[in-house]
Amino acid sequence: MGTIWKADGGEKCTEAQPSQPLLKGQTLIGQDGRLTKSSCPQGKGVAVSVPRCGVCQKSQGVDARTTCSQCDRLACSSCSRQCSSCSSQCCSVCTVVDYSSQFETTVCWSCSS
Repeated sequence: MGTIWKADGGEKCTEAQPSQPLLKGQTLIGQDGRLTKSSCPQGKGVAVSVPRCGVCQKSQGVDARTTCSQCDRLACSSCSRQCSSCSSQCCSVCTVVDYSSQFETTVCWSCSS
């Protein structure tokens, strides 16, 4: 981290310790008002982003997500639907459930219009 110089004129300094671990590339405002970069070693930084479902925002296994054919967002197995007309995989935001017949059918935006 950055260094904090003592006001007594001595050459002693202490390391600035943030209250929480910094992310890789994150900066810290020192006591002198200057920005200092995080000194976390390569590969030891905190993960910047965790892959999440684009609909419910839950982080689940990487294998459990599919890409929506309409909007290209990742959807988990709970939020993913298959269009009954064109059989494409879509997220629950890009589908319409039709309850007008005896059985409910899921249709994507392209097939619903």
